[in-house]
Amino acid sequence: MPRFFFRSKQAFLIAISASLVLAGCGGSIPDQVSTTPKGYQPAPIGNVIFFDGMRKEYLILKTSTGFSVTKGGNSQNYSDASTFRFKDMRVNLSMGDISKTIRIDNLKSIIELYIAFFNRIPEADGLAYWLSESKKGISIEEMSENFYSAALMYPNLTGFTPSMNTTDFVRVIYKNVLGRDGVSAPTNEEVDYWATEINNKNRTRGGVVSVMLNSAQTFKDDPTWSWVPRLLNNKAAVARLFAVEQGISFNTTEDSISQGMLIARAVTSSDTSKAISLFGFADTNFDLTAKGASIEFIAVKNVINKHCMICHSDEVRNGGIALDKDVLIRYYAGSIYSTTIIKKTMPRGGGLNAEEVSAINQWIATGAN
Repeated sequence: MPRFFFRSKQAFLIAISASLVLAGCGGSIPDQVSTTPKGYQPAPIGNVIFFDGMRKEYLILKTSTGFSVTKGGNSQNYSDASTFRFKDMRVNLSMGDISKTIRIDNLKSIIELYIAFFNRIPEADGLAYWLSESKKGISIEEMSENFYSAALMYPNLTGFTPSMNTTDFVRVIYKNVLGRDGVSAPTNEEVDYWATEINNKNRTRGGVVSVMLNSAQTFKDDPTWSWVPRLLNNKAAVARLFAVEQGISFNTTEDSISQGMLIARAVTSSDTSKAISLFGFADTNFDLTAKGASIEFIAVKNVINKHCMICHSDEVRNGGIALDKDVLIRYYAGSIYSTTIIKKTMPRGGGLNAEEVSAINQWIATGAN
């Protein structure tokens, strides 16, 4: 086989690998994980607000001065909270700001390490730790080594063991990454190439996976293998939504690992909806990376949540109108004003009180932003 073709073939194998690490790994998710991997951090020190319900029972809105939390039509504003803790999970309220202190490509690369070594999405607090390490100057390859060390702690999940030789290590990568085992196992030539790279100290074990991740994107326009970077990118997008935009960590290390794996495994190259449904809540308007809403808008949103969601949710859409997203509330500002203030035909079953009327009037007067 010509050497040039051999290298091209390796590039192809690398690209496939990056998207499927641990997808074929044997074993089941343990009920308990006794050892905490480096990088999993407790909730940030600061003002932790405790709630007695599950995350799905609340709506959170980032405001210009803090956060507004709504349950059953009743809202409370918080201006100095660092973490919201619910019965099942917590929200690191700093994640949006932390994510903006690092380059977007570096953020994605760190997220991909969780995918590559564990096929799971990161929890917000652990990701925040690695973002801080990146700002201190630690490289992605150095992080890869740390992640590999963590992978050795869970051999039943990852297939990596401290005693395995280099050849076995490479075969596990092919098995976990490509699902290539049995009749589809890699050739000795393929395995020997990467084993030699590691044995000659051209690559570290963790560094091999780092190279795989970088190479995956080179196949984005390939008619046969473009699904590979799409799958990797979809997993990274779901991870960003969960850990950065929603700022979620489960309340135990065990849940963050096991649930993170379940979510990642639900992602396909063409769909992320099943994975997102496993978050356990659907607070579509909450985004820690977004600009905070105005006080006037928050007041109107509370009115709509209280009076309008029965008829104008995404599922019901009476009159073809849904008001379950901030952008839709702003889009239908004129209709909201007309039906509630001018015509007084909405909400059905009773009008608004004076405070609610004032809230809508002030919102319209300030530009309905």
